[in-house]
Amino acid sequence: MANDKPSSSPFWLRTIFPEPESIFSTTHKTLSEIKDECFIVLDANVLLLPYKLEDVSLPDVIDVYDSLCSKNRLIIPAQAAREFAKNRSQNVANLVKYMRDQSSLSFNILNKKIGALNNYPGYNELREQAEEINNKINFYSS
Repeated sequence: MANDKPSSSPFWLRTIFPEPESIFSTTHKTLSEIKDECFIVLDANVLLLPYKLEDVSLPDVIDVYDSLCSKNRLIIPAQAAREFAKNRSQNVANLVKYMRDQSSLSFNILNKKIGALNNYPGYNELREQAEEINNKINFYSS
């Protein structure tokens, strides 16, 4: 060939991909094979999960993040951090609104757990008292 550019030949891709069937074959490791070594990349939705009404403890989340950070395995893209910062205050406001709404209801008080509050003093006691109140309301209303 006079021209060294691969595109000078109509068959230049054959040298790059000599076995075309391998393009479509994949092999994946199982989660258990990679879980101790892989990188974890978080998006804004994952960062905001502790502020949602979930059974997730904020200290537990922080422990996991700290562990991943100490092993240099946690990645938070800049855009995810920006979106988290933008939406965090709205998520906190939603929690406050939920707590206010629940305190004004006469039934089903605190019927959902708020994972971000699980380890705060008084929250579990408040949930236990709310459960007692709900049980009594259900007993007398049936």
